[in-house]
Amino acid sequence: DRGLVVRKGRVAWVGWVQWVSLVALVAMRGSVFRGHYPVGMLLVLMFGVMVQRIRFWYMAVGSVLTLAIFTVTGVHFSGLHPIEMQGTMSVMFVATLFSMMAGYALERDERLSWLRSLNERMRSEQFEEMSTIDPLTGLGNRRALDAMLAGLDTSEETGRSVAIAIADIDHFKAY
Repeated sequence: DRGLVVRKGRVAWVGWVQWVSLVALVAMRGSVFRGHYPVGMLLVLMFGVMVQRIRFWYMAVGSVLTLAIFTVTGVHFSGLHPIEMQGTMSVMFVATLFSMMAGYALERDERLSWLRSLNERMRSEQFEEMSTIDPLTGLGNRRALDAMLAGLDTSEETGRSVAIAIADIDHFKAY
């Protein structure tokens, strides 16, 4: 499906741009934006989960990698005091956990919704069949006959004519 490929490509492209932006912020040791690095990492996680709707297992792997990269780069490049870094790491860990829970819940709801719509379509087809077939004989009923007659082309242009014979058997159930 071309639409799925385009969507996945867009998701990968946006994720790559986000990562490059964050790495650039970390690389600029003297940058005034360096202190916003943890917030940027949290925004990347939330954007991936809530906006891009990345599948759970991809998001889980991405979240663990994000946490690992944050741990390595945050310790070496953030310039935070070790106590501040512990607090920031705690917030990042909890945010990663929450993003994984949110991603799981969103994907679960999406899949359940799809299953419900599929079930509803199957039920409507089943009810349609039940409304056109006589349960005793398994033959089409009056509604099926009406549908068949509506589909016949008996116009003068085609030159076709139709003859119908209807038989009514009294006390059929006794046989």
